[in-house]
Amino acid sequence: MNMLKSHLRVCDSKLQESSLKGMELIDAGFKIMREFTYWKAIKSEFIDMQLFDILIGNQDRHPFNWKLLFLETGAKFSPIYDNGASLGFRSDDEKLMQMVSNPQEMNKYTEKTKVKAGIFEKKKVKAKDLLTYISRNFTDEFHQSIQKLIEFDLIRYSDFIQSLDNILSEAQKDWLLSIVPFRRKKILEWIGRGDG
Repeated sequence: MNMLKSHLRVCDSKLQESSLKGMELIDAGFKIMREFTYWKAIKSEFIDMQLFDILIGNQDRHPFNWKLLFLETGAKFSPIYDNGASLGFRSDDEKLMQMVSNPQEMNKYTEKTKVKAGIFEKKKVKAKDLLTYISRNFTDEFHQSIQKLIEFDLIRYSDFIQSLDNILSEAQKDWLLSIVPFRRKKILEWIGRGDG
């Protein structure tokens, strides 16, 4: 675990000091990730995490918000955690309902998504740029992740959200039932798979 933290600290300090932005910043971040000893072991799940974070609009997946598990079978990407800075977490019920009732607002919210990509602690990149980069540089992993997104069971998701009566307000449920399918559709449109 110390090896991961050490590598990510070096990665983060190099990138924080740089003036790079956009695709150049993403490329620099992934170049550092490729140098990580366990990159091949975690690459597929790391790419999955990127698409999941874009789906939920996670704004806080910095380098210390994911881990490796060292098992008898080798290093493994841990289950992802700390997804709190996502899905409109700063919006009250009134704002959520305003966005649900206005597709332009939901589109604006989705289009302006920026993420830390599990690489950057303070800098963020556009979600669309990250998708483009991954699709060009990690083609196999990208297609596997997109297939998972296509197969995402929206009915099961809806049933689960509906079951949270004592936890979520009606506005929060309406929001979650609207935003995740909306963002899924947008991601598929961004990559030219609008039929997904």
